[in-house]
Amino acid sequence: MNGLVRLNRPWVHFIVLGVIFYQLQSALFPEAKPVIGPISEARITSLKERWISSMGRAPSSEQMTGFIAVELDRDMLVQRALDLDFHLYDSIVYQRLIRNMNFLQLAHDKSDAQLFKQALEMQLHLDDEIVKRRLIQMMEQKLLADNAPAKPSAAQIEAVFIERKEALRRPPLYSIEHVFFPAERAPEMVTVIAKIADQELDSKAARKLGSPFLQGHRFVQKTPNQLARNFGKGFVRELESELQAIAAQVSANAKEPQWL
Repeated sequence: MNGLVRLNRPWVHFIVLGVIFYQLQSALFPEAKPVIGPISEARITSLKERWISSMGRAPSSEQMTGFIAVELDRDMLVQRALDLDFHLYDSIVYQRLIRNMNFLQLAHDKSDAQLFKQALEMQLHLDDEIVKRRLIQMMEQKLLADNAPAKPSAAQIEAVFIERKEALRRPPLYSIEHVFFPAERAPEMVTVIAKIADQELDSKAARKLGSPFLQGHRFVQKTPNQLARNFGKGFVRELESELQAIAAQVSANAKEPQWL
């Protein structure tokens, strides 16, 4: 009878309810983790814009498929690193999160350990790109350590080189100087070109006959894609076509017999 009386006391009910609510909270509201796929449209757009900014052209559908696959791989590496608690014991992640807490002005005389714990509770490590890169780096190192690749033979290296030699080929580099004419001055171009030729003006003097160009008038050791960002693909095609014609003419002249 005394045992039943004790169980009916209010403080016992509070303890029991507290345990039940705690278990329900863990089951219904688990710790947030990065979502692996599908990639959001905003993220896909960002990947495409970065490629266009770097290469000066839109990526193909096959390239976009590859980019998305890489992003999914990165997400899986981050998730696995979190599962292994890599973020709890790495000094770079530790310092990064403390720096973020100070930037957010949430220090309030707290110790570094307290700031780190609060940053984890706020889940700042899930949205920080530098933390993600560090976790990916650590996972890649672990995967390499656990699955050390076998050293390829000379024959394998040669076979891969033959297969990928076009992709590995460095693009040509061009150095050019130009005289710029905006659309409103286009009718003057023929006259100016004739003046440059007649007076045999050098590039510095010739530039004075044109208009200012924001990116400059001299481009040294630039790839076709780099030139295309400033002048367009059409200009690069014409430049390469002209250079090929000059090279063919030089080659033909070199093959002609020389008569004394």
